[in-house]
Amino acid sequence: MSPLHSVYIHLPFCREICPFCGFAVLKDPGRGLDFYIDLLLVEWEGLNRQFELDCKPLRSIYLGGGTPSRHTPAQLKRLLTALGPLPPQVSIELNPEDVTPDFAQALAEVGFNRVSLGVQSFDNTCLKALGRVHFAEDVHKGIAALQKAGLNDFNLDFIFGYPGQSPQAFEADLAAFTQSAATHLSAYALSVEPGSKLGRKPAWGLWLNENEGLVAEQYLKVIEAFESSGRKQYEVSNFAKSGKESVQNLSNWGGENYIGLGLGAHGRIGDLRYSNWRRMQRYKAEAAIGPWEWSEIMGPEEMLAEAWMLGLRQPKGVAIQDFFKQPEAAARVLENLPQSGWFNLIEGRLKLTAGGFLLADELTSYLWTRQNLQEYL
Repeated sequence: MSPLHSVYIHLPFCREICPFCGFAVLKDPGRGLDFYIDLLLVEWEGLNRQFELDCKPLRSIYLGGGTPSRHTPAQLKRLLTALGPLPPQVSIELNPEDVTPDFAQALAEVGFNRVSLGVQSFDNTCLKALGRVHFAEDVHKGIAALQKAGLNDFNLDFIFGYPGQSPQAFEADLAAFTQSAATHLSAYALSVEPGSKLGRKPAWGLWLNENEGLVAEQYLKVIEAFESSGRKQYEVSNFAKSGKESVQNLSNWGGENYIGLGLGAHGRIGDLRYSNWRRMQRYKAEAAIGPWEWSEIMGPEEMLAEAWMLGLRQPKGVAIQDFFKQPEAAARVLENLPQSGWFNLIEGRLKLTAGGFLLADELTSYLWTRQNLQEYL
């Protein structure tokens, strides 16, 4: 049997598709979405048969999107019920405009005990620039509804670094997120994804390229403000009060087994990792047999590289002894790296600094692929 530690379920339907989004999302057709729940359950049953999943170690179920709140509580209950006994943490992403007191109460009764709210900003001008359809008033009402329903463990998403966000709006947002009751905060510098609406507007990409320094300064301010508020950074973009980290995040970054269900979802079981089809037609046709657009069996080097990448995205970094056969080999690799302030080597652990987190993807790849690093593994 394959031990299963977490489940991610992708619910792709949105009222409106954000212009910066590059995820596998679809416009809500405005009619019943039961067919998609049917497909998810067919996929789940097929994976159970294939891997003989052992759900006893399961610690997290996470419903992401898209916009999971486009589904009814009854549909969500049917989905969770089919997965079996609920794990300690059951999370769902919501849009603020969908969170009424009745809806929040229904989610709590279904079994959700953690929420991630797609706030992005408390400023209406900024929300309009980002193409969001909710208003600041919706955010405040949504938070109040969650608290009334007893859903006090919640994350707020914050986006910064884009045209239309004035310095004053950034500072005001930083204060609003910091002073909120959220147990968890996620902060992302806007990236324009290829294929998105903004990706087809050269002016946005040009602005981002010309303002890299400004975005870097904002990110450092985010880290300082969020940590000063008692929310410790535990990954490049995530901050939490003690004990309120996302179990799903920790599981995935720890290299544990997780199943991804739904359109475009990713999963990993042992040395196998896969990604589902992003086109609904292909996903529907292959849901029962494993709707994988690609899959691969990772060898020892690929698994080590993934552990390296995931570890360096966390403040605790990586233990050099886990990646080098000889300590002196690590010293030879690291001694010639640019003295840029991007990383520290402390008590045998290589850690990216706050500045290094700005280039986390580039740095982790650079450090891994250096000829000397490969030579001494």
